[in-house]
Amino acid sequence: MIVLGTIAVNFTLLAIMGLLILNAKADAGRLARQNADSLREAIVFSMESSLQLGAFAVNGLASDLALSDVRKLPLPVRQQMMANAVEEMADVGSLMLIDSEGNVVASARGAVPPHTNLADREYFRVHLEHADTGLHLSAPFTSRLGDQALSIALSRRMSHPDGSLSYVIVLSFDLTRFSRILAGMKNFDEAFTVIRSDGILLLREPAGPGFQVGQDVSQRANFVNVKRLGEGSFEAMSEDAAHPIFITFGRVSHFPVIVSVSRSLFSIYDSWRTWAWMVGSLAVLMSVLMTALVITLKNELRRRMRAEKMLEAQLVTDSLTGLANRRQFDEMIHREWRRAARTRERLSLLIVDVDLFKSVNDTYGHLWGDEVLRAVAHAIGESIRRPGDVAARYGGEEFAVILPGIDIAGAMTVAERIRVQIDGLRVKGPTGNAIQVTVSIGVSEVRESGHPNAIELIDAADKALYAAKEAGRNCVVQFQDKRSHDASCSFSGCCSPEVKEDGVSAPK
Repeated sequence: MIVLGTIAVNFTLLAIMGLLILNAKADAGRLARQNADSLREAIVFSMESSLQLGAFAVNGLASDLALSDVRKLPLPVRQQMMANAVEEMADVGSLMLIDSEGNVVASARGAVPPHTNLADREYFRVHLEHADTGLHLSAPFTSRLGDQALSIALSRRMSHPDGSLSYVIVLSFDLTRFSRILAGMKNFDEAFTVIRSDGILLLREPAGPGFQVGQDVSQRANFVNVKRLGEGSFEAMSEDAAHPIFITFGRVSHFPVIVSVSRSLFSIYDSWRTWAWMVGSLAVLMSVLMTALVITLKNELRRRMRAEKMLEAQLVTDSLTGLANRRQFDEMIHREWRRAARTRERLSLLIVDVDLFKSVNDTYGHLWGDEVLRAVAHAIGESIRRPGDVAARYGGEEFAVILPGIDIAGAMTVAERIRVQIDGLRVKGPTGNAIQVTVSIGVSEVRESGHPNAIELIDAADKALYAAKEAGRNCVVQFQDKRSHDASCSFSGCCSPEVKEDGVSAPK
């Protein structure tokens, strides 16, 4: 039961620890997702703010240029108007006005190199080829003006009254500045991706193989999933299928831009794994220590119980013969006498004495006398067959046998069986000769009109034993209560009876 209880406690402990570890993993994942969502929202807000300001500047300039009086203004004045439109926008690379041939006719930066033609740029060609195109966000390109920074552009078409192309207003944004902003937002190993809705990669932080700015990623599984869901999050394999990742994504309002934040699941749960390993190891260690402690305590308890049983057995067992000792006999005879008095059942007692035992000790020595006692004790033990019968060493060479529930006739039968068994003993002596052993046995019985206590029952058996000794030994004599008118003398063995005044059957 102790082991089963320990197993149950260990199982409960490990189950609780397992739940704690799983809850901690869920908390780590939830915290990482919340952090990624916050970063995504911050990036979306930053992109949306910049693009909204850019759209406001482009649309404002288009409105101003649409006025006939503004068209008549000198070029320097128009360039100043363009500079004023973007002076508060730190991430603007350039605001340009391009004619229908693709030539740059004005710039917010002032003078432009002569013969600067941008007719091959996507942001120009889309308006040249599609008159109905509104505000357009370009693919990434390298600027040909100034510092040649990697940029994206917002562009808008202006048309003549007949619908032909008049100008294209282009506002470019320096992607390097956006990249620095994203790098400053990183808390762990997040990867930030800005993609145009058609799958053109606008920005990636950090940059790496497989993610080149301007690359078309529209056929990649993760982008297809993002495009299908529109907004949210999911877990997937990285593009190189090297590890699982978590992706959260959202759209920039009013613009064809998708922002995603991804992070390796290994990284998300890295600190959790360390904590889980420590807690799990501690739980297993505690379980092992608890089990070892319980097993140790159980073994110690068993050892103590065995020791106590051995001690208890030694307290009630005669060390020489292995039978019950005098202390156990006294306890048992009083207990059985009380039970017999309460239930009115019969109780018989045998007192067995080894005949001429002193001469055995004197002739062969005490060691061989002990061998004789052991042999007699073994014979007595073999002769009683009921579980309730008790054989004890009464003292010296005397033995006693308690026979609960047996009347005098049954007791005489048992006594005679013991006598015959011992009479046939031949204990090997020190020189190889056989030591012949006999016993005398006195028998007494508790009756309703009989002995008022256990002491008198013992005394009666002892008197019967004395009579057996007087009769010549190697015989069985029963004590006859002279108060019982129907009592008869019973004897067995080598003696013949006569009745003495004290009620003991003895030889004539």
